[in-house]
Amino acid sequence: MPKINAMIAGFLLIFFAMSCEDEKEVDGSAQTVPEYVTVKSEELKVRNGPNPMTSEVGNVFYNMKLKVLKRSPEKVPMGNLSAHWYQIRTEDGLIGWVYGAYLDAELQVKNSKDTVETKNAKIREMMHGVWYIVDDQNKITHWYLKIDTTKKMVQTGFREKLYFKGEYEESISGNYIQILVKNPNTFVYKNIMGELRGNSFILKAEHEGNSVKFTQTSSSF
Repeated sequence: MPKINAMIAGFLLIFFAMSCEDEKEVDGSAQTVPEYVTVKSEELKVRNGPNPMTSEVGNVFYNMKLKVLKRSPEKVPMGNLSAHWYQIRTEDGLIGWVYGAYLDAELQVKNSKDTVETKNAKIREMMHGVWYIVDDQNKITHWYLKIDTTKKMVQTGFREKLYFKGEYEESISGNYIQILVKNPNTFVYKNIMGELRGNSFILKAEHEGNSVKFTQTSSSF
């Protein structure tokens, strides 16, 4: 009898081990935490903790690649969604938590690529035209900046004097666009940055060591 009981106990241990192994296989995908995730929403809030009630510490935008530091043990329901929270770090060092339903790892919402492209087109449309620096009293000066977004060309000058004309490249992140001139040595402006704010567009730059803002006087040349 003791020998039979030992055999039964052995079979039970083997069965238990196999059951545990099956459970690991079923839950294996849930336990795999990706090293990186990619944002698939136009804009996603980064929060101080894995809870929508915690404070916002920043934002991430479509197609940004995020380093995963930690993931919540369980999925958290939010409305008709259910996903993990991810603690992430951006390339520029922002650390916080984002909801996984808007990430490629657990995407449960419509990929907003079309929305992003539509918004980027709006940014380019609103930036196209002639801009003049305004002074502290919001009076228009004679320093101008002409941006042709269809040809990716930019011109700068003062009154009738042309200082620079050349090509530029753009960098768009979220609601912001940066103009990168290909030959910056002869360019009179630095750090040209535009921001889409609802139906308004704000354009700023550095000129002669000072931060300046522009007003658009024409949407065509």
